[in-house]
Amino acid sequence: MADKEKFFKCSCHSEGMLVTKFDDEEELCISFWREGINPVKLSFWMRLKLCYLSLFKGNYYDDQLILNKETTEELFEWLKDRVNEEKMLQRTRELNSTIRPRKY
Repeated sequence: MADKEKFFKCSCHSEGMLVTKFDDEEELCISFWREGINPVKLSFWMRLKLCYLSLFKGNYYDDQLILNKETTEELFEWLKDRVNEEKMLQRTRELNSTIRPRKY
């Protein structure tokens, strides 16, 4: 069976997020992408920190996130709740806009 992945592009069309679920693993891998030339100039201390991480920790990646099954479910529930909350607020606003106050 093939791995499942979905790419989400930023509204500004310059960044994105690739979500990958490997069939043989429980974890969910999230990679962050950036298009074009990187205009960010790293400070001396950030470059030193990256050198330290590379030399003593083995890597310096800060563009990936791997979530275990429980954290993935927590993220899913949180996103679902936020979307449902926004839908409910929008429907409430629409409903309230059609109600005329009574005059006694």
